[in-house]
Amino acid sequence: MRWFRVFSVLGWAVAILAICACVGLVWMLRESRIKQRLTAVELMPRSATRLPENWDSGKHRVLLVGDSRIKRWEVLPQNPDFVFATSGIGGETTGQLERRFKRDVLDITPPPDEIILAAGINDLVAASLQSDFTQTYHDWISRVALERLQRLANLAEGQGIKVRIATIIQPASPDLVRRLIFWDNSLYRLVSEMNAKIQSLEGHIDFNAMLEGGDGPLPDRFSYDTLHFNFTAYTAINTKIIEEYTSR
Repeated sequence: MRWFRVFSVLGWAVAILAICACVGLVWMLRESRIKQRLTAVELMPRSATRLPENWDSGKHRVLLVGDSRIKRWEVLPQNPDFVFATSGIGGETTGQLERRFKRDVLDITPPPDEIILAAGINDLVAASLQSDFTQTYHDWISRVALERLQRLANLAEGQGIKVRIATIIQPASPDLVRRLIFWDNSLYRLVSEMNAKIQSLEGHIDFNAMLEGGDGPLPDRFSYDTLHFNFTAYTAINTKIIEEYTSR
């Protein structure tokens, strides 16, 4: 009986150690992913810009530029006077976007007449997950991200290209796996605070309002997963964009 109790205690001890090891491994992976997301700025070997066949048709050319939310935008707005294209890379921060901006945006032929910059969510995700997160740190992250977007806008405007910076669409409610590993509810507040800054810029475009994101979370009917949108969401944005552009 005594030996049974000893083995039982040892079994529980091993189980607890295994759980602790798993938790530690998950934490290490989380920290590694955050650092990789913030610091990876190597230029991809090929351009992420996808131009349609009618890009050079004489219509007003609008290039949507950003991260995976742009990359996943398969069905673009349709209008006889406009042609739209995308340049998006999954997981990209504003720092990584800055690295490829000249090649993927400014140097394409013919150049866009207008650019919509929709980026920054990955900067804020990484900021919210930092183990030493503070409000001061977030203020710095959002300020640097917005400064980068404005710097890119200035570069494009210097070449005669109109630029509109888009508000960041709020994430949806996280699923269980993301909530346990790569999630912090402060992200909703961080997005709202950065959006307030973007909304103060002249000529911005309010993507978040188009999907009723508000202060978050994004309504379920627009959600594909926590950070991405479904076909219904892209259709709604397309409709709003066309309404806005044709009313000019």
